[in-house]
Formats: sequence, structure tokens, C-alpha cells
Amino acid sequence: MSHCLENNNIGNDGALRLATALVSLSFIETLNLSQNTIGDSGVKSLSATLINLPRLDRLSLHSNIICDGGAKSLAAVLPQTSALTELDVRYNRLSEAGAQSLANSLKQCVRMKSLRMWCKRIPYGVFERLQQQDHRIMDTF
Repeated sequence: MSHCLENNNIGNDGALRLATALVSLSFIETLNLSQNTIGDSGVKSLSATLINLPRLDRLSLHSNIICDGGAKSLAAVLPQTSALTELDVRYNRLSEAGAQSLANSLKQCVRMKSLRMWCKRIPYGVFERLQQQDHRIMDTF
């Protein structure tokens, strides 16, 4: 089952409510929360729920306002997700620190096929180095 909630102005408060609701929707395979002004606190709420979604294969959070704190929240739970193969966090507000947290976590995610995380705040040389270290790190689809 796929849920596309793109461009619904969900924000951090909505993400908290959504995280609570997602616990009872363990059958979700694809979740698109792109372009929803979700920031670090919203992603922190959602991250705690990810381990309770055993079929979640694809998660898109592109074009939100996620900073390094949100990236660290995601990075902490990614190795515990059982089915996630694609994560898209492009066009957020990640810097080198957030990108590095996600890249480090990716090393423990054997099922993950792609991590899309390009952001203009990540220095190009840093992003290029991370891509060279792990071919699953991408900038586009």
C-alpha cells in the first residue's frame, strides 16, 4: 500500500500526529511526505515510528526543512528498519554533519539500495567523497 501525502503543509505538529497514526498502519510500503515543511522535531517523531513499519520500502522526505538534527534522528533508526530500500531527503537543509550521519548509518543498512540526499548546504567535495565511499548515495533519481 502506498500513501502519497506530498505537499499538504503537514509541518512538525502534523508529523507528530501522523507518527501516532502510522503505528496502526504497519502494512504501508511507500510513504511520500515530500514538500510538507517538516523539520527536525517532525522527523524525530516519524523516525521513532519507522521501526514499527516492517513493510516500508520507500520513504520520501524531499523538499522539507530537515536539518542535521533530523538527519541524525533518521540515521539512528535506519539500521533497525527491516524493509526500507529507498530514502529520499534531497533539497532539505542538511550540512556536512547531517550528510555524514546518514552516510555512516547507511553502512549498516544492507537492504538499502539508494539514499538521495543532495542539498546545496553540503559542500560539493564532501558530497562527492560520500558518493565515492558508497555508490548508493545519489543526488538525483
